[in-house]
Amino acid sequence: MVKTLKLTFIVVLLFCANSSMFAQFGIGGGLSGLYGFGSPKSFGGLNVVLELPQDDEMTYFGKVTYLFPRQDDVTYSEYLNNNNSLLSGQSFDYNFTMDYLLLEGGKRFYIGDGYESGLAGYGSTNIVLILNTVKKNFDYKEFNASDYNIATVSPERGSIFSLGLGLNFGGKYTVPSLNGAFYADLGLNYLLLQPMISNATANGGAAFFKSLFFTFNVGFRKNLY
Repeated sequence: MVKTLKLTFIVVLLFCANSSMFAQFGIGGGLSGLYGFGSPKSFGGLNVVLELPQDDEMTYFGKVTYLFPRQDDVTYSEYLNNNNSLLSGQSFDYNFTMDYLLLEGGKRFYIGDGYESGLAGYGSTNIVLILNTVKKNFDYKEFNASDYNIATVSPERGSIFSLGLGLNFGGKYTVPSLNGAFYADLGLNYLLLQPMISNATANGGAAFFKSLFFTFNVGFRKNLY
């Protein structure tokens, strides 16, 4: 997951560095939250955003958000074979955990003082790619986890891939002495297509995964020339 974040950020930076269209761009980051409509859990994490202004009223932006795993409250049980003996095994309890990785891009429109200075509001439309990793979190108690094989019923991990559209509304305040702006925004996102599920384990994320979800971001964006 960390490698994916780094790779995405490097690609965006290279695009910016090689583009002759923009003499200025902004890089920022901060805290994020996500809540799926009807989900029993909310998620918290971090965001990194890159913004490429066309003028003071309109920009293109890309954002990477990682939301840390949450654990389901329902406990399951699975019998695992012992790697050291074909005749022995043990039943273990486990819970599903799931995280979020959001890759977003779109247009942002400013009202008020605009992108570069002062106080301004903004709204945006965006496409969002959602990647979820679902994992079985076993309680091995006094047993050694390395002694047991987790592939007896379904794999230890699974993935969910989905695509959606979003609307985003927020505001920013530029601090000239810092050559940047503090920002805060709210987003509403809805899935366009049926999610692609890699295996049976990924179905364990059903309690968390919702087609309609809300996001919240706060942070600081630094202007670069």
